[in-house]
Amino acid sequence: RGGMGVVYRARQSTADRIVALKVIRYDWLESMPPDARAVALDRFWHEAQAAAKIEHENIVSVYDVGSCDGEPFFSMQYVDGQALAEVIREQPLAGRRAAELLEPVARAVDEAHRRGILHRDLKPQNILIDRQSNTPLVADFGLAKLVQAGDALTCAGDVMGSPPYMSPEQARDSSLVTTQSDVYALGATLYHALTGQPPFQGPDVLTVLAKVLHDPPRPPRQINAEINPDLETICLKCLEKEPARRYASAAALADDMRHYLDGEPIAARAVSSGERLWLWCRRNPLVATLMATTLLFVALTLVASLVGYVKTSAALNTATRRHRETRQVINDFFTRVSQYKLLNEPGMQPLRKELLQSVLPYYRRFLTEFGDDPAIRNELAATHFRIGLITESISAPQDAFSWYDKARNMQAELLAERPDDRDRLQDYG
Repeated sequence: RGGMGVVYRARQSTADRIVALKVIRYDWLESMPPDARAVALDRFWHEAQAAAKIEHENIVSVYDVGSCDGEPFFSMQYVDGQALAEVIREQPLAGRRAAELLEPVARAVDEAHRRGILHRDLKPQNILIDRQSNTPLVADFGLAKLVQAGDALTCAGDVMGSPPYMSPEQARDSSLVTTQSDVYALGATLYHALTGQPPFQGPDVLTVLAKVLHDPPRPPRQINAEINPDLETICLKCLEKEPARRYASAAALADDMRHYLDGEPIAARAVSSGERLWLWCRRNPLVATLMATTLLFVALTLVASLVGYVKTSAALNTATRRHRETRQVINDFFTRVSQYKLLNEPGMQPLRKELLQSVLPYYRRFLTEFGDDPAIRNELAATHFRIGLITESISAPQDAFSWYDKARNMQAELLAERPDDRDRLQDYG
């Protein structure tokens, strides 16, 4: 029982075979105003018409379309098995198994495209796996669009489909989908099969749609490190925000999955970190400009301070002041990078890690040169703590323990000397 129809397991007496018999839900129709009821009936016939136009071994066949006592129905191939969604509910699939299932699905979708039909609702729930033959079949053309004849059932501005598997252009306007929209949905289905979760999740539909439109998907290998890099590249190419950057067709996607299965080089090229950052900047120009300005200011300030330190190293007082300024810039830079929320968004963590690593040599050099200076014990303790934070962020928590221990012990000694000093109590805390 679905949103608009009920599917029965039935026997077709004339052919003596088991079929899936789909009829429209009249209890659902009766609750609608006349205009909406007419649209629902049109869509039911539309689904039957779309599915009946395609004959492919990996698409659920339609046997008969008609009505009985005024009740519309169509009968389909009965699939004794499970939906892909049920298979991956317990755990994700191995890479080869996922590709073996979705390669023929992609070829079936390409056949639908060549016959002028877009599915518009590809997802794990609509891919059935026959129990005996282990054959995947595409089902449920309820949102299909007949490209050749137009689609009067979808108005400009409508959003139809399943948000976690919906392409950005479909999320904006379902009347403007293309074959690349189905390619995106196939990539989202592959992502779910490999990782056990869809590319985007959220507490409500609007949150998911916003992520679909604006956020890059988290690389699958960050969720499941066993995923083959080539298969991750194939998946992420399908999920590009811009349709032109995806596979040109579902057949091209199927071919690359076959290359992967045969151990041959794939056609897709992994997007470098620089390209992904550039694409993110194009989607978020204002934030990118602010970040670039901030980083440039910090970099210029750092360079200016270092140059000034070298030039005035002959004068002890000037050198001390310059060094203090440089240390303040480094500390400010560290604070900005560690607390800047955008740098912790998916896809930006490698940049954040690289920026944090860039200040680590300075802090270690500072400890080497001034580690015995009793006048700056508080700053030395803080430096140990910052190195611990960076080490935890870019390496592992256990590697940071020794730095945290030194910082804590030094602050405890300072607090013991002046137990009523609130600043020292705060630093110790």
